[in-house]
Amino acid sequence: LDEKHPIKAMSPYGISKHTPEHYLKMYNEVHNLDYTILRYANAYGPRQDPMGEGGVVSIFVDRMLEGSNPVIYGDGKQTRDFIYVGDLVSANIAALNSGDNELVNISCNNRDSVNDLYKTINDILGKSLEPIYKPAKPGDIRHSVLDNSKAKKVLDWEPKNNLKEGLIKTINYYTNKGGKKLW
Repeated sequence: LDEKHPIKAMSPYGISKHTPEHYLKMYNEVHNLDYTILRYANAYGPRQDPMGEGGVVSIFVDRMLEGSNPVIYGDGKQTRDFIYVGDLVSANIAALNSGDNELVNISCNNRDSVNDLYKTINDILGKSLEPIYKPAKPGDIRHSVLDNSKAKKVLDWEPKNNLKEGLIKTINYYTNKGGKKLW
């Protein structure tokens, strides 16, 4: 999906993510306030809260570190574009000095299935936990990948971490809290 792709939010969460863009554009028109809108892919990393509607990565890591089977909603073949928080930080820093009045996708531009995510975490942890499959959640999109070519051009930015590298950093953060480093 590029930045011109039509928005058709199907959940309150999706609507809440899109609404601030309208406020920023309005403030630009009314008050001449410059902005750079960064649309994040599925963010993950250290300190993400696994409770409630936290990201799937933090939920899986939390459950799997305690030896519990991860829960996958749907068949697990749905795909997401996961991006490590450190890459989000560098994109935000890049946006401080470029991208005026632009809307930019911040992503890895990769398609990873939820099944692949669970398997990668299992491998990093050296576990053999099997997932528990439950019915898909209503309004959940099947595939989500954001084109980041505009970010490369407008912000001179690109991600430095692939999914496995980011997962290793994330898992090391949680295991170091317990005194054990995995990688």
